Amino acid sequence: MLAMHLDLDGQIFQIFSFFSFLCLSHLFQFAFVLYSPIYWDTYILLQMLFFSLLCLSLFDVVVPSAPRPTLGVVIENEELKIVNLPYEAELLAWGGYNDTIHTDGWSYLAIYSNKSSSNVLQARAAGFVEGALTHQRIWEFATNHGNDYDWSPKLRSYIETNNKWIKDQITRAASTTGTKDSMYWEQVSLLLEQQEGLYLGYNKYATSGQAISQELMLSLSMHSDMDTLCPLFGGCGSVSVSESESETNSLAVKNVPPSAPNRLKDHCSVIVKLVPNKKELYTAHTTWTGFEDMTRIFKMYELPYSFSSTSDTTDFKTTIPGSRIAFSSYPGNLFSTDDWYTLSSGLVVTETTIDNHNTTLWKHVVPTGTVLTWIRTMVANRLATNGPNWADTFSKYNSGTYNNEFHVVDYNLFQKHNQNLEKIHKKKHQTNTTTTTATTTLSTLPSNVLTIIDQMPGHIEIMDMTSRLNQNGYWSSYNRPGLPNTYAIANYTATVKEYGNHYSHQYSSRGQLFQLLHSTIVDEAHLKMVMRFNQFNNTNISNEITNQMCANGPSASNAISERGDLTPLSSNCGNDVTQQDEGGIDMKYTTAQLMKGEGLSAVAQSGPTYDDQPVFVWSTSPFVNTSHVGQPDRWEFPYVAVDW
Repeated sequence: MLAMHLDLDGQIFQIFSFFSFLCLSHLFQFAFVLYSPIYWDTYILLQMLFFSLLCLSLFDVVVPSAPRPTLGVVIENEELKIVNLPYEAELLAWGGYNDTIHTDGWSYLAIYSNKSSSNVLQARAAGFVEGALTHQRIWEFATNHGNDYDWSPKLRSYIETNNKWIKDQITRAASTTGTKDSMYWEQVSLLLEQQEGLYLGYNKYATSGQAISQELMLSLSMHSDMDTLCPLFGGCGSVSVSESESETNSLAVKNVPPSAPNRLKDHCSVIVKLVPNKKELYTAHTTWTGFEDMTRIFKMYELPYSFSSTSDTTDFKTTIPGSRIAFSSYPGNLFSTDDWYTLSSGLVVTETTIDNHNTTLWKHVVPTGTVLTWIRTMVANRLATNGPNWADTFSKYNSGTYNNEFHVVDYNLFQKHNQNLEKIHKKKHQTNTTTTTATTTLSTLPSNVLTIIDQMPGHIEIMDMTSRLNQNGYWSSYNRPGLPNTYAIANYTATVKEYGNHYSHQYSSRGQLFQLLHSTIVDEAHLKMVMRFNQFNNTNISNEITNQMCANGPSASNAISERGDLTPLSSNCGNDVTQQDEGGIDMKYTTAQLMKGEGLSAVAQSGPTYDDQPVFVWSTSPFVNTSHVGQPDRWEFPYVAVDW
């Protein structure tokens, strides 16, 4: 029997009768409407059908309990101290943590800070309590990455010079309170305070013998930027650009372009999908990365920092727009890395990585005048109120590291659009008049519902791509620049000509798959199917898709959700799609319904896809000897509804 399990404070309840009655009653109403011409109304019919399917789909989703705050932070003798809750005195910050990785593939962290405390104390205390709560998983995650974070002398020089330049800007901007410049640099400073608190909290409460250096802790948050910095400057257990350029490929197909230094060759799939009736907008993301990264934490930060704003007549304090941020992440990371964020400002932010194939651009990766991508992303998340605003904030001080195609979906605009449509429909029914022109106009989404930002070293391109949603019903992204200037500047045209369609935006495997499958997404169930899609061994799918970059057979990397562990060595594939320690390790999505009222909710599934492929099991994997301390052996987990 199908059941939904609700986990509340460690107890499992099976909910059958209520949802069964609710769903059956709505199915009965749907049948009644269907066969009763008197009550026939297309709008009601669609609503009934949607809710009936929603009821049925709920049975496949687990609802984990929200983390109950258990630890708080106070100052004692001018030092931060962890206290157990409840606690009588005023707290600087507090947090809760549920570790259910072995149950549903995720752990859950909620961090809160006290608005009456200074911004600096809120930030440092928030990091401190996170370090104390998650110290064991931080140690495991760092252990699984071995020497990935060893700094070479050149890399150390870059990081130290960059840190000094940033601190100089923070000091300079502190004297200009109320300006956009001072707001920006204050948020940068608060992230560094939170980072310091994380380091202190971890080492204060870590198990004996598991202390880690400040350098390593910083490397965890810089995790994605390091994918660019390490090959450029050496260290981190990766090859340098010069070494990668000398690689040769003995296979019958050509190798990945040597000009792309990223250690992870591909990273993520995204779709923004307007459903056919245009009353719902889905945003979904699948993370591609190494299987050792599957120590997952879904985080929620509620940090009500205030900032000074200056008007013509007065100065006033207000709370930052993105004071509440929920995101999929990893131990020791203060940003998502995936990236996936739902924000209290009503924005959803996500991305896919795009490689640089133009070696002349690397000269723009310099330590002065730049801020690393992980910091710029979180600053934009906290300060932005709309897509263009987010893009403008993020674009400042481009580091040219962790180059991505970001997507900012403005659900405020979409909700307002829907409300206007409903008013038109209501007026039509009340007056029995024709409102075709108004309805047609409002059926078109307004500008800036979808903002796209492409980054390359020395280059930022920003475009409003809402028109693509209006025209095609979707926007998809899969590690190929979707904006024309970036595609040209990063040398993709020449790369496709030399290496084939694997690097094409339109004709890459995922480009073709999204074109074929997006029209099937009419509800959340089909959204899940598409974002977890991997039928690389389905002979009914064109070889141009499944066998791309391979000489003798298909690759399990030629899918929307990669399974690099399953690619047969006999397929004789190029390095980018050969058997490898990389896969689509999750799927997350949200909807306009879930984002209502500053909602931060999402539905997610952890682990490699097993819809059409075997479940990933470490003990039988080709990468069984890859360090995966603390992880489950078998990754067969349900979808979870993450709500804060």
